[in-house]
Amino acid sequence: MNDAPQPAPRYHDLDALRAVATLLGIALHAAFFVLPELIYPWPVHDKTVGNDPTYHIILDITHGLRTPVFYLLSGLFTVLLWERRGLRALGMHRLKRIGLPLAVGCFTIVPLTAVAMALTSGREHPYDFPFWVLPILWVFATMHLWFLWNLLLMLVPFIIMVRMGVEFRNPKVWLLVIPISLVAALLMQEPVFGADSMQSIVPKPATLVFYSCFYFFGAFFYQQGVAVRRWWTIALLPAAVTFCIGFLLLREYAACGVYTSPSPPDVGEWGWAGV
Repeated sequence: MNDAPQPAPRYHDLDALRAVATLLGIALHAAFFVLPELIYPWPVHDKTVGNDPTYHIILDITHGLRTPVFYLLSGLFTVLLWERRGLRALGMHRLKRIGLPLAVGCFTIVPLTAVAMALTSGREHPYDFPFWVLPILWVFATMHLWFLWNLLLMLVPFIIMVRMGVEFRNPKVWLLVIPISLVAALLMQEPVFGADSMQSIVPKPATLVFYSCFYFFGAFFYQQGVAVRRWWTIALLPAAVTFCIGFLLLREYAACGVYTSPSPPDVGEWGWAGV
């Protein structure tokens, strides 16, 4: 008789979903390159591309859907790790897998990105750059590392709730997620579909609440034992039809001048100074 412990099951479907969301992030940032009018400053872009609304629509749809998926999956896997390894092991795991890369990136990725943006800004004197600010730039602009910082922030109330004996199984409580996330979405200020971006270490309340709804709903999703399995294929046809109708409507609005990209905000000489 083999008494060896069986390995924990792997959720390959969720791994695949996370991979698809990551690939959509590549498409999102590639869309910045071909947008003639950028919502955010971008180092380079193709000015020869016409004002085709397709790129704006791709940007909005991808931005509005993929990031909530990331937070939902993170909340789900957070509960999974807590139940399998315990709260202390969960905290150490998150510090190792999220906190350490975040700390390293703040002193490598953030300053290197700022320098690259300065050198490709098209300024007459690109080397006239305040290099002294690079070691502390992450305080004002974590850039693409904001996602990791938010995950650490959300882990704090999660640990407190677990210490208080809170469980995430009651579906009546989680019905509040819908109105809370809706109110938070209505408080967004950036003219894109989805939540506002966050770069400073001081989070925007509405954005943090919006993403926290998905994070803690992922915790409920796991503890409740909700299983999608093969029935998700039934939703493909109506989802595809709805997507196509919405896509065509957005193109019609763009043709009428309703759906257009706004002018970039004034964010300072080097693109990040106004963050």
